[in-house]
Amino acid sequence: MANIGFAVNNRRKNQETGAWEEVPVWVELKAFTRGSGRKLADLAEQHLRKGQLIYVEGRLVLDQWTGKEDGKKHSRTLVHVEDIQFLEGRRAKADPRGRPEDPPVS
Repeated sequence: MANIGFAVNNRRKNQETGAWEEVPVWVELKAFTRGSGRKLADLAEQHLRKGQLIYVEGRLVLDQWTGKEDGKKHSRTLVHVEDIQFLEGRRAKADPRGRPEDPPVS
C-alpha cells in the first residue's frame, strides 16, 4: 500500500482584490498492490515524483476512527486509487530539474 499526498489547485476570486488565485487543496490517496491486479502502489513508489502531473481515478472512502488520546470521533475523506496515468511525456535523462524519466504507460 502507498499513501500519497496529492495537491489539486482550485481557482477562487480573492474577495479583497478581485484577482483570481490558485488555492492548493490536499487530497490523500491510497494505492494498493494486489496479487493478480495492477500494482499501483509499486508503480507510485517507483515512478511518482513531487510536482509530476498525473491523472487519478478512484473511489471516495470515508475513514472514521476514535482518537486514543482524546476519545473524540475523527473522520477524513480519501481516495482509493483504481488507475494512475502519467500526463507528462518522457524527459531526457539529463533533466535540469533532476527528475527521472517517466515510466511507460500501460
